[in-house]
Amino acid sequence: MDLDLSEEEIKFRDHVREVIRKRIAPQYPGWRDAKTTPRRMFEIWGEENLLGFVEKGDMIEQIPWLQNIHLYKELAKFSGGMGIATFVQGQLGNQALALYANERQRDEYLRPG
Repeated sequence: MDLDLSEEEIKFRDHVREVIRKRIAPQYPGWRDAKTTPRRMFEIWGEENLLGFVEKGDMIEQIPWLQNIHLYKELAKFSGGMGIATFVQGQLGNQALALYANERQRDEYLRPG
């Protein structure tokens, strides 16, 4: 069994690390001091396609599970609370909608833009 990361996985992991370093870390102390998980954090993850889903045509689709593992691992290394908050939004909220929502709900909540 080959346990080495593929080029795609390395690229994805490095992208997560870069977003944390450049876009999240500078704002994080203020968020932590305010004891809040701001909407802005989720907007950044969405802008960077790091909520566990990506746009595919006119709908969204879950990213490969191994990428999700790298995403939540890197987030948890930076902030356990941020990792959990992003997991809940991306996996529990969006995934439930993707699996169980009716067409109107999917259009409203899962269609990009």
